[in-house]
Formats: sequence, structure tokens, C-alpha cells
Amino acid sequence: MAKRPSLTSLFTAPILGLSPILNETRTIHSFASRTLSLLVKCLSAPSEEVDGALSSTDSRLPRLPPYLALQIRKEELASLVNELSNPARSCLACTGGYGMGKSTMGLLAMHHKPVTALFHRRRWINCYTFTDTSSFLQTLATEMGVAFHMTECKADAWKMLDAIVASLNDRHSRGPDRRTFLVLDDLDHLYSINKALANAVIEALASVQGLTLLLTVNGWPIAAPDVVDWTLHLNPLSPEMAEYLFQTVYAVPRQRKELRELLKLVGGVPQYIVILANLAYERRLQPSDLLQLLEDPETNLLGAYVDGGRSLEASMRAYTPEERLGHDPHALRVFHILASHPGGIQRERLQSYVGLSPETLDSICNQLSRLSFIQDENPSRLMLTRPVREYALRFSEVDDETRQVLLSQIISLAEIPKGRLRPGAPEFLQTCRLFEEERTNLENILYSFLNKEHMPVAVEATLQYLQPLCAVRPSLKLATRAVELAEKLSPPNPSLLAQALRTLAEITYNNGLFEADRIFARAEILFRDMQDEPSVIGALECRFFLSEIRHRSGLMDRATDGLIYAEGFEEAVQRASTLSSDAGKRCHAMGLMKIAPYTEDESRGKEFLHTARDIFDGLNDEYGKTLCAMKLGVNTLQLVNLAQKFEEFGDLDMAARCYSAIAPSYIEYCKVEGFREMLLVRGMGDDAILNLLTKAIDIYELLGRKLDVAFSQYHLAQLLPPAQAVSLYSRAIYQFNISRFTHHRERGTLDMCYSLVEERSYAEAVAYLEVLQDEIGYCGHIFVVRCRELLTECHCRLNAQRPAAQAATATLEAVRQLGSDRSSEIELLTPRYTNLLAALEGQTDLLPAVQYETHVGERSRFIEMDSSDDSEDSDDSEEEES
Repeated sequence: MAKRPSLTSLFTAPILGLSPILNETRTIHSFASRTLSLLVKCLSAPSEEVDGALSSTDSRLPRLPPYLALQIRKEELASLVNELSNPARSCLACTGGYGMGKSTMGLLAMHHKPVTALFHRRRWINCYTFTDTSSFLQTLATEMGVAFHMTECKADAWKMLDAIVASLNDRHSRGPDRRTFLVLDDLDHLYSINKALANAVIEALASVQGLTLLLTVNGWPIAAPDVVDWTLHLNPLSPEMAEYLFQTVYAVPRQRKELRELLKLVGGVPQYIVILANLAYERRLQPSDLLQLLEDPETNLLGAYVDGGRSLEASMRAYTPEERLGHDPHALRVFHILASHPGGIQRERLQSYVGLSPETLDSICNQLSRLSFIQDENPSRLMLTRPVREYALRFSEVDDETRQVLLSQIISLAEIPKGRLRPGAPEFLQTCRLFEEERTNLENILYSFLNKEHMPVAVEATLQYLQPLCAVRPSLKLATRAVELAEKLSPPNPSLLAQALRTLAEITYNNGLFEADRIFARAEILFRDMQDEPSVIGALECRFFLSEIRHRSGLMDRATDGLIYAEGFEEAVQRASTLSSDAGKRCHAMGLMKIAPYTEDESRGKEFLHTARDIFDGLNDEYGKTLCAMKLGVNTLQLVNLAQKFEEFGDLDMAARCYSAIAPSYIEYCKVEGFREMLLVRGMGDDAILNLLTKAIDIYELLGRKLDVAFSQYHLAQLLPPAQAVSLYSRAIYQFNISRFTHHRERGTLDMCYSLVEERSYAEAVAYLEVLQDEIGYCGHIFVVRCRELLTECHCRLNAQRPAAQAATATLEAVRQLGSDRSSEIELLTPRYTNLLAALEGQTDLLPAVQYETHVGERSRFIEMDSSDDSEDSDDSEEEES
């Protein structure tokens, strides 16, 4: 019975969002009923194209795979069958990269009806199963029906081969009309056992009368044997055929864009496509889920297999790419550098890396092409096929010279964002896309090096790449791996481990995860144990971050742990003031800037900032002075100018903070407190302001600052019409929930409900408000009142009289609990909802929606600004009336 592909070794570690899948068994069960339906679906005319009834003599032939889709290789199959029908052809070859379907193509030809009618005997030999030449020759003799005394030939493989050939020629002379078709599958493995004998076998069998030989092989190290009459080379599938194959196994009605991106990543390799499609079918995954899997460096598609067959990893390990290249150091250097560039590399750039003459490089590239290691679609851009590249990154050892080339590439490219990423420039988005390609290459190189033990230079290069000022969406997984390797170094390197922990902590913090405080604490302890000044500065900076996290997470308001960190913050700043070097003074100034916003005495906070500015001035540090200028408070125009300065310094984070600061923090209360219309009238809703806030979101997303993205999305949503705002609210609320910012999660949900009411999505708003009214109280009692006000309106708009009356009662109860500082609210709301409740509970034919309009009416916070055209018309009409 045909089986679904096993996922053994497909995943080596669980990843976020898919852990339930990975924690289950990795072996996918059989699917007989689905196999039957797929067979009918894929083979549009099985009676015409495939001979399903095999004779007893052919009972050992492999069966066709159940997922087969003939359309994807229709033209290639027709060409192969046509050549097999030509009696002048004695030896044919089917070549192509790993997983391209060479064995499947041979099976299709063997089961094709014209072939079954033409050849009396059809035989299939899988060369992968042999460990020596003797066992291969014995199997060849058995399959071809040759009987003779093996003992006299067993010791000499060449005599054995001569005896088999002589017997086959003798049999053909007695029955010249009986033809034989023999497939030697995975001939590469026979080459790995004995290259000379493999060539002799091909030449000898090609000379047998009445025998047609088909070889499936990746390629030839030098050139194909002279006896090969014709070769069919299988290229990666086109995007259309790749999608056709995936949809044949598992139809995906949605996420077509993600599906095309997924198939592009696997490089049109049919075996990979079938593995992913089967996984999607069994686990009901969407292409976006599969994309997440492929983006994980630890995902190993090489280890997966289809239909109980061997994995690509097993095939490649049997006869490794290094062996195929003859362990030539120049060829291996080219091989490893190509493996580090999943998007390919220009030939000229490759030559500059390897330092070889054009003639030598051309020779190596031709060899890689003959072995089907590289894709041939674009000769000017060299790119390994995905299976070969995955093998190189996982299993192939890199020599010292190649390692230095790759690490120097990392060092030179790590600074690219500082010079190339220019927010606001016309080519900004295009530049970002270009850098994304470089980022993928860099992270592939780094991760492959980090998988090798005892390589401190790989950790150092990773930390340089992940520096916050130059990293774009830094990889949390890469930073985690750097820490793991730094912990295993022998002899121990505390300084490197401390730096790795600090880098991991900063990336974790920037991703909105406050668990970073524990990592900062570990790094601080390590830094403190070292007495050199860089370590002292490192410890102080960790303390600054720790205290900032405690402030932002609200722990500073507590009387226990919070006080320790508050005192530690001031102690760290005081200690930094004793440092005499420029780096120490800069550390002191940064500490003063960080502690200033958390100082209860506002005048003392400003004094800290002025002191920091003086320090930076003495150091001639324009960047530091620009930081102080922002902290001291500026208007909108000055913020834009400061943002542009930060872009020039290469600090995209601070540039984004300037753009986001254009929306004041109190904008979060504009709907609850009813002053949203005032903000819009004052110009906060102008396109120029909205564009600057959008720019802040774009930069934060580029940097991977997820929590900052959420805040900027929240602030922007407060100013947008409901149709655009709801989507932004949803994304911000999701991140607030992950980061455990519960205050903002509840308040953001309430503000989103305002937008839902604005767009008349009352039922959807009710679903949120029913839960929210009992959970938002810790944000302040006024939020409970606003929540129940909205709930009352929604039920009234839906003409749900009883729920509306219950909501109005709850609203009155919440209003009565307001403090004395809300006396005006009490005086305004009490008569409104008292009258509404009486009307809802009274005997009247009026609908609740009408009663709500009568007694409560629209709140001013729902009023949008008029368009510019309407405003001009209004002004003209007022002038006429005057």
C-alpha cells in the first residue's frame, strides 16, 4: 500500500505557532482512499497512457507513485518514449538534479503502453541498494535470466561481466525478435563504488544486441560515456507546473500569492513540492504555515521521503558532492560560496571571492552544471539547486580559506543598512528588498558556521551582524544559537558569552518580549566579573536596560522588586560618572538620558538631560547632542528635522521614534475622553501627519521592533476612518497581548469597538464589549463607563430591547461609581441613561434605536472632519450668509 511521505528528520526543533504539529508523531499514515482519488484525478486517460496489468514476469517492477501528475512532464515523457521506440538507440540517459523525478520518468516510460508492447522483457535495477560490485553483477545476471556457475567468476568482476554479456548476445542470436528494456536507476551510486567498472558496465550492456539501456543519473563528472546515444535532462518545474503539481496533491483555494512564494523557495524541485503538499494535506496547513517552516534554518527537507523510498539526504550521503567533485579545493571553494547565496550570485562577483582565473572558474562551473548541481535558467547568475545547497550548509565542511572569504563578506555587508537604507528616499523600498536578499545570504552563512562547534570567530561575526544599529529584523533564532555556541566554547570565553547574551537580550526586548530582563541580568553578572573598562560599561548598559524594562512593565510602582531596580538604575548612572575614557563618558551621558524620563521631579529630569548634552558637547558627539535635543522636547517640524538627522547617522530606530512622537501619547485617550474631533480640527488627521506615522510603522517593521510597531499602529488607528482603523487595531492588540501589555490591550480593544460602532458593525462590537466590560476596570473606572455606554448603544442599534435595558442599567450603575473628579460626567450621563432606561422598560411602540436617538443621541467623538472641498464650500456659504 502506498504511504504518505514520512516526516522523519523533517524538523529538528519546534517553531513558534506549529509546535502542536511537531510534537505529534512524524510518520504520516497511509491514505488508500485518497490515493485512489488522486490516481483518477492525475491520470486523465489511464487506459491510454499506463498499462496497469503487468505480466507475471514483470511482477517485481516498481509501481507508479500514487500522487503522479502526468501533465508536468508530458513533453519529456513523449520524447523519451519516442527514442525508446527507435531501434537504433541502445543507451539513453535521464539526467537532472536531486529530486527532479528521474526515477519517476523511468517508471513512466517502463509502464507506458507502447513500451510494454515493444519490449518482451522489462527490468529495473536500483543501484542504490548495492554495497559492492559483486552483488550488483549477481543481481544483473538474475534479472536478465543468465544462469551459469558463479564460483569461477565471483572473484573476478570483469570475467563475470564478460560472461553476462556473452550469454545475453547468445540468447538474442536465438531469438532476434525479442527485445529487452533495462533501467539502471541511481547509477551515481555504482560510480561511487567503482567508477571504472561502472563505465565498463555501461559500455558492455550498450553493445548487447536487442537490449535498450536507460540510465538515471545526476550527471557526469567529466563527460557522458561515448556509448550514450541520447540524453533527457530534467530541469526544475516552471512556476505554473509547480503549482499544478501542488494543487494536484492538495488543492489550496486561498493564499495563492503565498503558494507561489513557497514554490519559488523550493526551486521547482518536484520531490520537495510533493512533500510539502502532503504535509499541508495531512495537517491542514496553509501556504503561510509552510513558508514559516521553510524560513526556519533548522527545517530539514532533505531528511523527508516519499512513498517509503529514501530521502534525498540518504542519496547525497551515499555519493557526496565532495566525492563527485574529486575533493578539488578550488571546486569546493566555489561550491561553498555558491551555497551561501540562496538567491544566486553574479559570475564576476563569484570570481572576486574565489580569486581564480576566468578559465579555471569556467571549468569548475561547467563541471557543476554537468553534475546538475546548479540551475541553468540564467547563465549569468550562478545558483545551486535547493537540495544541493541544503546539503552544503548542513553537512559539508568549509576549509579555512573559504571560511575567511565568507566571514569577510559578512563584515563588509553587515554595515549596509547604515549607508543604503534611507527612509523617505524614493528608492527606499527597493533598497530594502535588495538588502533582504543580502540578509538571507548572511544569515545562511552564519547559521551554517554556528552549527560547527568550537568556532568563536562565527560567534563574533554573528554579534557584529546583529548589532542593533545595523541589523534589520535581527534573527532571534540566530542570536539564540550564538549564545548556545558561546556557552560550549572550550576554553570558556566569558567576555564573548556576555556580549552574546546582551545581544540576545536586546533583540528579545526589541521584539516586545520582556523576558529579556533575565537575559540582561545574566549578561550583567558576567560583565561585572571582569574588571576591564569595556566590561564595566557593558554591565552598566545592561543595568540601564533592566531598569527601563522594569519601568515600562510597571514593576517600578511596586514596593519590593521595583525599588531594587530603581535604586540600581541611579547607582549605575552614578558609577558611570566615575569613568574617565570617552566611552565611559558616553555611557554616563546615555544613562542620564535613560533615567531622566523616569524621574518624579520634572526639573531634575531636565537637569539630567542638560548634563548629558554638555557631556556630548565636550566629546564633539553630534549624534549624542541630537538625542538630547529630542529628549528635551521639540515641535513637529523639529521632530521631522531630527528624524532626518538620525537617518544620516544610520540610527533608523531613533528616526522612527521621532516620526512616532508626532502623535502625542495622550492620543490613546482621545476617544474615551471625547477630544478626538479637536485633534482632527487641529490638523492631526492631515495626510502629512498620517504619512509620518506610517513611515514610523514601516521603519519599525523593517527593524523588527514589534512592540513599537504596535504602539504606532494604535496611535495611527486613532486618527483613521473606521474601515482602515479596525485592521490596525487588531494587529496592535495582538502584539500587546503577546507582550503582556494588558492595559493597552484592553484600551485598544475599546477604541477598536468605537470604530466598529462608527462603521455600524454593532454585532461584532457586542462580542468584544460583553467580555471587555468585566475586564477593563483596572485601567480606570471611566473605561468601564465608556464600555457599557457603547454596549448600550449597540444593543439599541440592533433593536434588542431587553439586552439594551440591561446594558443601560449597568451603565447607570457604573456612572454612580465615578469619583468626584468626574462630577460633570455624572451630571451629564445620569439623566440621559435614566430616561433611556425608563423608555426601554415602558410601554411604547418606538424601537430601541429611535429611543436611543431621542434620549442619548450621537457623541461628538464620532464626528469626522469634513473633506477639504466640503470645508471650502462651507466657508463660501457662510460668507454669502454674512
